Amino acid sequence: MSYVNPANERVKREYQRWLKEAERLKASTINHALLAIHHYEQFTNGADFKCWSLDRALEYKDVLRSQGNSAATFVTKMRALQRFFHWLADRPTYRRAISHEQVNYLNPSNEEIALAHQYRRKSSATLSEAQLVIRSMPHSTDTQLRDRAIVACAFLTGARVSALRTLKLKHVLADGTGILQDANEVEVKFSKSQVTTFFPVGDDIRRAFVEYVEHLQLKLGWRPDDPLFPATEQRSGEERVFRVVGLSRRHWNTPDPIRARFKRAFEAAGVPYFPPHRARNSLTTLGLQICNSPEALKAWSQNSGHESVLTTLRSYGEVSPERQAELLRQMARPIAHEDDVTKLAKALLGNPEIASLFQKQRPEN
Repeated sequence: MSYVNPANERVKREYQRWLKEAERLKASTINHALLAIHHYEQFTNGADFKCWSLDRALEYKDVLRSQGNSAATFVTKMRALQRFFHWLADRPTYRRAISHEQVNYLNPSNEEIALAHQYRRKSSATLSEAQLVIRSMPHSTDTQLRDRAIVACAFLTGARVSALRTLKLKHVLADGTGILQDANEVEVKFSKSQVTTFFPVGDDIRRAFVEYVEHLQLKLGWRPDDPLFPATEQRSGEERVFRVVGLSRRHWNTPDPIRARFKRAFEAAGVPYFPPHRARNSLTTLGLQICNSPEALKAWSQNSGHESVLTTLRSYGEVSPERQAELLRQMARPIAHEDDVTKLAKALLGNPEIASLFQKQRPEN
C-alpha cells in the first residue's frame, strides 16, 4: 500500500475544487482526473509533489506505456497528469519545483495521439432488429410493460440512458408524439432542454411505449410528477425472501438497471446486444437512409439534440463496410437515360385529362 501524503491530499482537494468551479467540469470527468493523479502517486509511493523530478516523471511515462494500456487510455492519463502539474506550476508553493517546460515532456507522441483518436467502428442494431427485440419482450405485468417501453423509448427518441432514468410521466407530450427533455428535471447532456419528436421507427415500437403510458395513467392512476420508468418495488415475503410486487414511485438511483434490461431483451430475442446509447447510432443510420434533403437531415440532427449536422454524422453516422461497398457499386452502374419521346409519352399519359381521351377513343368490343 502506498503512503498517503497529507500535503498532496490538501492540494488535490484544491485542484478538485478548481476543476469543478473554474473549469466547470462534470463529476465523472473530475473523478477520472483524480484517478490519473492517484495512479502516479502509487508509482512514487506518495512522494510530495514538491519533490517533482523530471527523470522520475519520464520513468512513470515509460512504465505506463509498458503496461499494455490502449493508446486512448495512455493519452488520457498523461493529459490529465499534465493538466494537474501545469496547474501546480502556477502555484507559489510549487513554482520553484515544477516548470511548465518540464511538464511538457509528458506529452504523448504524435503516433500515440493519432492512435488514440482513430475512428473505431461502433456497430448498432438495425431497425428490423430493434423491432424484433421489442415484439419479443413479454408485456403481461407492470414491470414487463415498463421494460418493453424503456427499450421502445430509446429507439423512439434517442434519449440517453441518464435521461431515460430521470424522465417523469409529465414529460410525455399530451398528443403522444414525443417527449420533453426538461433540463430542470431530466438529466440531459449540457443541461440543454429540448422537445424530441418520435422518430419514424414503426408502429410496433410506438405502440409499446404508448400502451405503457396509458397503463400508468388509466389503470394505475399515476400522477404527472411520478417517474416514467420507475424502479421495481420489492417486498420481503413470509420466508424473508424479497419478491417483485410491482412498480415503486421513485427513480432508479443509477442507469445500470436500464442497461441490464436492454441486455436481457436483446439476448432473449437472439439479437447481438448493444447498449442503450447505441440506439442513437441506429437512428442516425436510419436517418441517412430516409432523409431526402439537407433540410430533412438537419431536422433529424436537431431532433437528436445536436446543433450541427456534423456532430450527428461524426459521432453516430456509421456506414458499415458492406453498405459502403454496396453504395459504391450502385454508383458505378451506368445510368439509363430516357429519350425525349419516352419522357413525353410518360408526361402525357400522366395527365388525367389526356389519359381520359385515350380511354374514350378505345374501340368497343
